[in-house]
Amino acid sequence: MVCFVCLLPGLAQADLALWSDIALGRFVKAEIAAEKNIGAAGEETAANLAPLCLARSKLKRYSGLFECIDKLDVRFAAGDRTISGFFIPTSDLSPLPDLLRATAYLELNRVADAVAVAERALESARSNTGSTWGPLPPKGYQVDALMLLGIANALSGSPETAREHRAALIALDLSDTQPQKYENLRDVSVARIYMALEEYANALARMEGEHEVWVKGLSDLVLGAGDDSVSTLFELPKLLMVGTAQAATGKLELAQESLDALIAHPRIVDQGDVHWLALFERGRVAEQLGQPAQAVEFFLRAIEVIEGQRASLTTEATKIGFVGDKQQVYARLVALLVAADKPAQAFDVVERSKARALVDMLAEKQDFAVRGEKGERAKRALLELDEVQFEGRALAAPIDGASGRRSVDVLVEEIRNADPEFFSLVTVTTIPADTVRGLLGPDEALVEYYYDEDALYAFVVDSSGVRSVPLDRTGLVDAIAWLRAELQSSKGETYRQPAQQLYQRLIKPLEPELTSAKLVLVPHGALHYLPFAALRCADGLYLLDRYGLRVAPSASVLAYLRPSSQDKTGGIIAF
Repeated sequence: MVCFVCLLPGLAQADLALWSDIALGRFVKAEIAAEKNIGAAGEETAANLAPLCLARSKLKRYSGLFECIDKLDVRFAAGDRTISGFFIPTSDLSPLPDLLRATAYLELNRVADAVAVAERALESARSNTGSTWGPLPPKGYQVDALMLLGIANALSGSPETAREHRAALIALDLSDTQPQKYENLRDVSVARIYMALEEYANALARMEGEHEVWVKGLSDLVLGAGDDSVSTLFELPKLLMVGTAQAATGKLELAQESLDALIAHPRIVDQGDVHWLALFERGRVAEQLGQPAQAVEFFLRAIEVIEGQRASLTTEATKIGFVGDKQQVYARLVALLVAADKPAQAFDVVERSKARALVDMLAEKQDFAVRGEKGERAKRALLELDEVQFEGRALAAPIDGASGRRSVDVLVEEIRNADPEFFSLVTVTTIPADTVRGLLGPDEALVEYYYDEDALYAFVVDSSGVRSVPLDRTGLVDAIAWLRAELQSSKGETYRQPAQQLYQRLIKPLEPELTSAKLVLVPHGALHYLPFAALRCADGLYLLDRYGLRVAPSASVLAYLRPSSQDKTGGIIAF
């Protein structure tokens, strides 16, 4: 009788559960199991550090990942750089640390570092002497390194170098290295480089093969058939690439079919990175098909997925080659809602986009300062929330009876109740336009700016409602830089011209809507660097002469500020 477990390279029977969890995307469980293995062994070796580093790479635990990789380097320096065992052909781990570093650098947008480290990994892989049937064969390393180099060079503006690496990947002879498995991986990797180069027709042609059938058949015999299959890790990113490439080449009906199949897949909810991108691409297809209402629905669903995670969702999507910018979803949705004359809804989406950006910025921070027992309880709930979300599965019940683990909804509500201000920093939290209106002082209006690559909007919020006003986006950043340079120079009144031009662009079109004596200004992007008070109108008055001004990073922070109408008493500090 054939031992199918033995045919899965690297899966020692004692470690089958650990490697199955890695294969099926259960990386939190894999990390815990790997840490237990190290504890049971009483020492750290290359053999037990390797799966731990792989799990942390998938979980994007960057501080723990780099620490693990450094420990691997120490073991290598001591001469411990191979893994082997019963039914496990020897694998040389030498290229692994640099491959994991290069992957992390690419995901962290350190593209130049990714190129340098991946080149080192490729050199190591080409001289690797491990078994071609080991868990990490030499040419398997080469496939990963060439893919990373192709994508990184494409993203850094070196397309010819990216094509050279793609050609080397295509020419790589895999006949002696588990060919069915690695030919499939090679095809997907080549397609990812095509995607990064925006050569969508070539990407489609490359993905027409069905090599993953072998992988699915074998893995299902060992791990069980159905949706919980190793092949899912291949199929979902591939469907995303196919749908995106079909849309980019004008095959909109085919793209709609591919993306609908992907969105309907029962395991899509476990891959948040692929999920939100699929919904976003489907919304873009709906736009191109002249279905704006459907596009709005898909974009809203994409945002729900994005905001369902505290940390930034950059995992397998990064390696596909078209790194998704979550802010694109918000920008397209804002544009559609403004075009549909729904300014209040568009304003709410703008606020959500700013909250998302803040949460992403703080996502790697774990040691938040909190006050009191309630703050500590919120902090503990946050750590548990991270664990549940990294598991990739939402519990059906508030508390899982077997594990005792609470659901995402229960944990989110605990953090919200324990410390609302802390909650606003670690989850996407906004307040609707109607609530913002109630937080404004008497005779005060809020003006919030928002722009993307194509358009600039101002939203005016006051006691009468919400209005949106389209503004001129052209050359905005350069105009702000000009005013700042003139203000910092010693050339007398030269700042007046750019100050007046910016007033005409940013304030003058709003004047029919501004009936209040005081303004709360909420900038966006480069507008955070604009000294609004210095803007000069045609009659020579400055904006500060005409209005009382407050500046806020978002409208939602008004919920945590003292109302402008509240009497302020207290001492004065003088120097």
